[in-house]
Amino acid sequence: MESLSGYRPARPYAPSVTRVPRGRKPYPLLAAALVLLLLGAGVAWGVGDALGLSHAPAAVPREDLAAAPRRAPAPVPPLASLVVPDEPRTVKAATAVADALVFRGRPRPAVTPAAPAPTRPAGTATGTPPTGGTPPPAPPPPRKT
Repeated sequence: MESLSGYRPARPYAPSVTRVPRGRKPYPLLAAALVLLLLGAGVAWGVGDALGLSHAPAAVPREDLAAAPRRAPAPVPPLASLVVPDEPRTVKAATAVADALVFRGRPRPAVTPAAPAPTRPAGTATGTPPTGGTPPPAPPPPRKT
C-alpha cells in the first residue's frame, strides 16, 4: 500500500488490527503421526514375538452336556445343640442351620453361646505353658566362623 508520495508504511495494516497467522500444512503432522504409529506397531510386534504371544484360535474339546443323575440328599447328622460364639452373625447363622434341620424333619437343636475365653492376667508372658511345665530349651548360641 503505497501512497502517491512514495511513502510505504512499515506495517500494511493499522496498528489496531491483529495479524492472524496462517495455519500449518497438515502433511507434516500426518507424517509424524504415521511414523509414531508404525513405530508403536513395530515395538508391539517385537514384544509379542519376544513373549511368545499369539492370537491363533485354540482347539477346544467338545463338552458333554449330560447332567449327573439325581441323588438322594445326604442324611442329616444328629445334633442336640449348636455352640457358637456370642456374636450376632454367628448366632444368626446357627439359627438358620437349626431351621434347616427342622425343615428336613429333625428336631430343633438348641443354639447356645459359647463360654468366653479365659483372659490372662496382666503381666503374664505369652510363651510360657499355662500348666506350669518346664519352658522349652533355649536355642544354642550362634557359631562364630
